[in-house]
Amino acid sequence: MTTDPNSLLMGSGAPTAKFDQIGTVVSGTVVAEPRATQQTNFRTKLPEVWKDGSPKMQVIVRLATSLRDPQKPDDDGERDLYIKGRELTKVIRDAVRASGANGIHTGGVLTVQYVGDGQPESADVNPPKLYTAQYVPPAVSFGGITGPTGQPPAQPAYTPAAAPVQHQIPLPVQQPAVAPAPVAPANPAAAVVGGPPPGVDPAMWAVLTDDQRRAVLAASGTQPAY
Repeated sequence: MTTDPNSLLMGSGAPTAKFDQIGTVVSGTVVAEPRATQQTNFRTKLPEVWKDGSPKMQVIVRLATSLRDPQKPDDDGERDLYIKGRELTKVIRDAVRASGANGIHTGGVLTVQYVGDGQPESADVNPPKLYTAQYVPPAVSFGGITGPTGQPPAQPAYTPAAAPVQHQIPLPVQQPAVAPAPVAPANPAAAVVGGPPPGVDPAMWAVLTDDQRRAVLAASGTQPAY
């Protein structure tokens, strides 16, 4: 049974998407949010339940496809895709997860292909159908704005504000004190007694002591200059 009150009120149904032959592809844009209903028995039309009495549920997705029934001039291409059974449920779930979306939403594009048959669980049942699926999420989904792959738009990277530049007044550089160059002392003897008297070799005079220079000056009749 349906849980959508508007569907009960308006009776707005759509043909069921069918996979009659291997290779059949059903692809279209999701035109309404998926709805969950309880499965019914194909023959008796009675609601189906599990062994514990809980209802067997299914998901119905309405797609706007390019399919047209030539016997129905008013066919607008909308098809209801019934997602039930282990195989079909798994491949569609995996396709939605691979797209990065959190579910099927209006505006997304769902593509399902019947690719083969699996091994039957017993001889009295039909082999399970095998499918492949692809889902492209919408640019804007029911859960909010999403990107092309269903991911939320990337937030701009936070860049901390640059710290204000502190202008510091440069301190004067103190130059190291330079010691005055040593001044070679004048020859003590020369300072006391002056230069050599006439006839005395300056080189010899330079090695004489003050007393010796005074003696030489006295002998030569020259007074030392103080």
